[in-house]
Amino acid sequence: MQALAFERVGVRGLDEFWDGAAAIDFQLDGAAGEVVDEILQKLIQARQSEGL
Repeated sequence: MQALAFERVGVRGLDEFWDGAAAIDFQLDGAAGEVVDEILQKLIQARQSEGL
């Protein structure tokens, strides 16, 4: 969330973070893993829809 907030105020150069963000394995089982995955996907979608 912080990376998206930084980009919204003009910080650039976070592409490497976003490129790897979807591949991060937090090793969370069950509902916790599902929640984290869903939040991460929504952040990525928000970033893409804003053209950042």
